[in-house]
Amino acid sequence: LSLIQMRPGMEKDCNILEWVAFASNAFNVLAPFYTDMDTTPGYLSGTNGKVSTENFYWMSRMIAAMADASYNKSVFHIERYQESIAAKSHELLNRYDTLLEQETDEETRKKLQEEANEKIAGMLQCAAADTLDKVLYELSGQMKNAYARSDA
Repeated sequence: LSLIQMRPGMEKDCNILEWVAFASNAFNVLAPFYTDMDTTPGYLSGTNGKVSTENFYWMSRMIAAMADASYNKSVFHIERYQESIAAKSHELLNRYDTLLEQETDEETRKKLQEEANEKIAGMLQCAAADTLDKVLYELSGQMKNAYARSDA
């Protein structure tokens, strides 16, 4: 899923954001990125056929699959994940938009936007790992061969 946000009143080089999400919409998060960049953060661009926690696509798919299978126990983790990413994304955008307003050099502006994209990707990666940990825990508790008794 990709949404384009047009922001009137901003300078032309930063007036459009692309919000991206991967996986099932019920369980995914939208994260914003400045557009027209020469590079894309590795966490988003490094996706291939090998399942890995090192990229957003596979993390999103794993979170969605596990949260779906443990919906009643995991839904609040997903809601917190979604709200946290939205809040932190807006915080980072506000910080970098303020820096961009103060900068006139085109090359420096481009570097600030790339830095912002990397910061957003890093924040997204940490939050996704935390959420994966939580939904995995919830799903593990529902396993049919789960250890329900102590070995004592």
